[in-house]
Amino acid sequence: MKRIPVLVLILLISITPGCKKNSPDSDEISLAKKYARYSTPVYKDRELNTWLATLSKTESVDLLALEKVLIKNKPVEIASVKLSDDSKGFVAAANLADRPLVFIEDTKAHVRNNEGSKVEATIPRGTIGFIMEEKGNWVQVYVGKIGEKYITKQWVQGGFSTETALILEARTYEEACSVLAKKKTEVKPELWEEALEKLQNLKSSSSIFAGLASDKMAALEGKVAVEEEKEETVGGDNTEHTEGENMP
Repeated sequence: MKRIPVLVLILLISITPGCKKNSPDSDEISLAKKYARYSTPVYKDRELNTWLATLSKTESVDLLALEKVLIKNKPVEIASVKLSDDSKGFVAAANLADRPLVFIEDTKAHVRNNEGSKVEATIPRGTIGFIMEEKGNWVQVYVGKIGEKYITKQWVQGGFSTETALILEARTYEEACSVLAKKKTEVKPELWEEALEKLQNLKSSSSIFAGLASDKMAALEGKVAVEEEKEETVGGDNTEHTEGENMP
């Protein structure tokens, strides 16, 4: 009679590992932390058909796997990722990057990792970038478009920070400037005011963005004044023309 419980126990032990192996969470080991290079859609399926979420620039995800998938008859590297809310989806791997950084001073971007190589562009302070590779005290970065040049794999030597708080401020500054770069009449009033509020909050920070936000707001006041003056001038011309046409 005592042998029956022992046999049952042995059977349970032999079955349990098999259950763990087939568990959907058993192979969800994060291979690396990745960050969105720009506002990036995440999909429910690896063919990238059904939208799941949108990552903000510099937002992090856990990389679970990489695979090649045929999309429109072309092989595309797809990343299986887990978001911070534990939802899982798929994103084009090219839209993800390694650690983000923010440039805290104007920094020369070289073609190769030595000071004698060609300077492709000077990256303005306050710009967000991403680390691609490191060699000694040189870092290969992806930044995007700077003026007429694209900084996608150039090298820099210092001049940046990887501090999370600074990167978040940089993203806030970038979002505000993106809205305020348009004409005031082309933006919804609430979005314009929200962008101004972001800059106002940055002005009270103790980082480089206090000065950048202050300069941007000063330049913006002049820009808006010029736009309003042009509109008044155009309106005045139209009025005079109409009155002239109505004269006997």
